[in-house]
Amino acid sequence: MFSKKDKPPKFNPSPGLVKLSYRLLLEDKTMVAVLFIGGLTSAFVLAAIIVPAWTIGHITPDLMHGGIRGLLVYAAALWAAAFVTTFTSGVVVAAAHIRCENGEPDIRRALAVAWSRRGPLAAWAALSTLVALVMQLLERTGVAGIILRLFAGITWAVATVFAVPILIAEGTGPLETTRRSAQIVRGKLGTVVRSNIRLAAPWIAAMIITAFVATGGGIAFGVGVSGTNLPAAIIGGIVMTVAGVGFFFCTATSSALSAYLDTLLYRHATGLPVPPIEPQDMPPAPVW
Repeated sequence: MFSKKDKPPKFNPSPGLVKLSYRLLLEDKTMVAVLFIGGLTSAFVLAAIIVPAWTIGHITPDLMHGGIRGLLVYAAALWAAAFVTTFTSGVVVAAAHIRCENGEPDIRRALAVAWSRRGPLAAWAALSTLVALVMQLLERTGVAGIILRLFAGITWAVATVFAVPILIAEGTGPLETTRRSAQIVRGKLGTVVRSNIRLAAPWIAAMIITAFVATGGGIAFGVGVSGTNLPAAIIGGIVMTVAGVGFFFCTATSSALSAYLDTLLYRHATGLPVPPIEPQDMPPAPVW
């Protein structure tokens, strides 16, 4: 029996996993640019479908009030945006897989791996779109629906945290991907939650700060323009632009780090090789 004095330290794998994610991403810094461009492209694709349908086709792209045509346009726009997001995430995850295999990933090689999984990635984007539509329907059913949507959204996000690493490594269909991801999460829920919170916390704080600064800059710009105060407008515009870029940079970096972290966890859980890490920082691999 261990006495209180002799009790072994509480297992906490989070610090080592997060440090390793940072180390690997620093070797593949271009992956941050991939996600930055992917986020902008996703927003552009969404607007490229919705805006012409609304302004030229006079179709209201809405879940409830646009009729069948509006629903189809809305669903198509969501799917296209989700596919771009999923594909660019797949590129980063592919780079993480290559790095874990002691390879030297570049954008072309990672793109080739993700493109080879375009079918499973597109199918996953379709399932994600369907889930998003159902979540929005829940929000329209009152307070109970909003609460249910909150819990369902958290459950879905946690259960599918390994979806893209599985899609890139195994090329499974959306239902099998969901099952496999949920199975791995059940085996290491504490590790997944602790590691992702530890990794995301400083970046969320940075995003909140940059959002407030951008808002302040926007207010100064508006006041300067309306009051014909040119210096205030210029300074406000510069602050708003720099803070806005900083916000998207923090978002892209946090997403890239999460992709590397989740890939490391997935590979360890399934017995695939991972880069060297201190033994006390890595949880024991479950037996499936």
